[in-house]
Amino acid sequence: MTENNERRSQTRIAWRGNLQLILPGGATLPVSVRDISTNGFGLWVDCPVAPGETVEVHGEGFSGSGTVQYCEPQGERYRIGLALRSAIVT
Repeated sequence: MTENNERRSQTRIAWRGNLQLILPGGATLPVSVRDISTNGFGLWVDCPVAPGETVEVHGEGFSGSGTVQYCEPQGERYRIGLALRSAIVT
């Protein structure tokens, strides 16, 4: 018997790219995309972002907004889970 430890409800797409995260107050952070699902992003950032923060994310052909679900230290970077509230793909 194989044990399935996968807790994700959405399929993830492995995609690597760069976006800009816009924080409340207008500060921007460069982010690297870890993965994408239908409801959000897994992101890498260089500084922590508080869970619960509403942020915007922009990149070539994409803009959206969402809520930071978690922010976990991973070595010298932080792994962020972003739940999308709205998105526009151009």
